[in-house]
Amino acid sequence: SYAMAMGRLVEVLVHEIIHVLGFGAPHYEDWRGPAGKPYGRDKVIVKKDGRPYLATPKVTKVAREFFGCDSLPGAPLEYEGPSFSAWSHFKYRLLQVC
Repeated sequence: SYAMAMGRLVEVLVHEIIHVLGFGAPHYEDWRGPAGKPYGRDKVIVKKDGRPYLATPKVTKVAREFFGCDSLPGAPLEYEGPSFSAWSHFKYRLLQVC
């Protein structure tokens, strides 16, 4: 239906706008903390058991609450797929809630 198609279009537009605003592997080195200082890529992305996690303080706090795991290093990221996609999306399979 038209309403479903428009809903999907809005989802895609929001997704792409988030990338334009800086959510993606090429941009993590530019992320800054609340005081305006750069986090540095090694503070934004951490690896545990060969898997990448988005690990800013706020993201780590929310991920630990969401998954109920105090030792989680951050929010899990996709690490498979083409270079423009890997590390630029949350791990979809783990974040589906519906």
